Formats: sequence, structure tokens, C-alpha cells
Amino acid sequence: MEDYIGKICPFCKAEIKLGDEVKVCSDCGIPHHLNCWTENRGCTTFGCGQQNYEPQGSNPVDVCIKCGSVLGAEQIFCPKCGTPKGVKPSVVCSKCGAELAEGHAFCTKCGQRVDVAMDAGVHSAISAFNANVTTANKKRQKKPFIIGISVVVAVVVLIIVIKIFTGGSKDFNKMYSDISYKSWCQIGSDGSYMRLDTNPYDLDDAYEMDAYRKIEEVNKELGLPESVFDDMGHTTALDGKQTAETDKITVSWRYHPDNGLEVTYTWK
Repeated sequence: MEDYIGKICPFCKAEIKLGDEVKVCSDCGIPHHLNCWTENRGCTTFGCGQQNYEPQGSNPVDVCIKCGSVLGAEQIFCPKCGTPKGVKPSVVCSKCGAELAEGHAFCTKCGQRVDVAMDAGVHSAISAFNANVTTANKKRQKKPFIIGISVVVAVVVLIIVIKIFTGGSKDFNKMYSDISYKSWCQIGSDGSYMRLDTNPYDLDDAYEMDAYRKIEEVNKELGLPESVFDDMGHTTALDGKQTAETDKITVSWRYHPDNGLEVTYTWK
């Protein structure tokens, strides 16, 4: 029922709001508040076949067929809109808006039954207003989509910025400034390579666990498979220098009981 939000109920002349129960006339297509429809026992649009007609007495007061203003006995023209008094109202098809000829049972343009026709002025006013509301509703429905696109663009820009200042710049100094001062970390002055050594001073029985943990962390950050870290942990002195690579990085390592595990990362 979101399509009817903001449209005018012809019975109470109030807007239909979000959450209101709505009843749409199956003949003329005009939406009503459900309570208004129930209270009137049917459609309240003038000329609609589902309108509930009550027996009425004579009404000596003349009204303008176009705007509904009360006309005096001696007034020939409506003082509000200028429509001549006594002019027979034109009747239009409630479905397509075509003017209906007298004596026709069906609209010659779309085939709608004539008995659900309504006054041209009423039909035009309601249709014009509701058309504007429909356009406004469509614009409101597009806003979340536009906002969503803006969020996506912002995220992409943020990712690009992060890459520029991290891995995207291919500079280990920028990426790992937090460990560049560690004794077990050595980074080239141009940031093109980084070496992590679990025993930087080649001391007996010395092992830097922080360096070992950092090797696992760096491997993940650089997109190296877990198997590479597993291979590092199982490398022996007899294996010599080992190497692995991705499309952006080359990593080499060696292990010796006296020197520990030494890992070198180099940008391609």
C-alpha cells in the first residue's frame, strides 16, 4: 500500500499516511481510508458504480457543476470560476478519462462501463493530485538506492586510501613502522624488503617468540597461504634456503639451530 501514501481520501479529504488501512475501489481505482469506506458503505467518488446512494429529497439550491460553489437564483455565472449556470456537466470515463457520449453504455476508447463514470471536474482534480503524489513517492523510493550507492563509493575510496598507505604502496616502512625499531626486524631504507630474524644476535638457546608470531601475522597480511608458515616451521638446516611467492611478494627463509629462523619478504 506504499503507492497510496500521500494521496487524498475523497471522503474525509485527508491524506493517506503510512500505516493507515486502505481500501481501493475496484471500479474507479480511487483509494480510501478503510474507516471512511466502511462509514460510507462504499466508494465516495462521484459517479462511481460502487458509491452508496441514499434516497434524497429535492434541493432547491443551485450549485456550480465545476467547483461546487452555491449559486443564487439570479446568478447566471459562477462567481468563483465563471462556469455558466445550468450547463450540463460533461461526464468522462473513470478509467481512461475520455468524454462519454449520451446514450453509450460503454466507453468507446477503453470499454469501461458508463455506469461507473464520474464528473470530469472531480475526476481531473483527483487524478492530477494523485499523479503528483505517485511521482513524489517514486522519487522517495529512489533515495535509499542513491544513498546506498554513495555508501559503496565511500567504502571503495576508503579501501583505496588504506591500500595507498599500507600494502598498496609497496613500502614495508609504512606497513610495519610499529616493529621497524625491533632488534629482530630489519627493513630496507626504500621499504622494498623486510627481514625478520628469530635469533638476531645468534646467541645460544636464544629465540624471539615475538618475531616468530609476527612472521605468521605478516604472512596472513600479505596473502600467503597457511602452508607457507607450516613449511617454515618444519624447515631444517639441511633444507637450505626455501622460497614461496604470490603475484606481489616473494618470501624466502632459512633455518639453523645456531641462527634461528630468518625470513625475508621482497616486493616484486
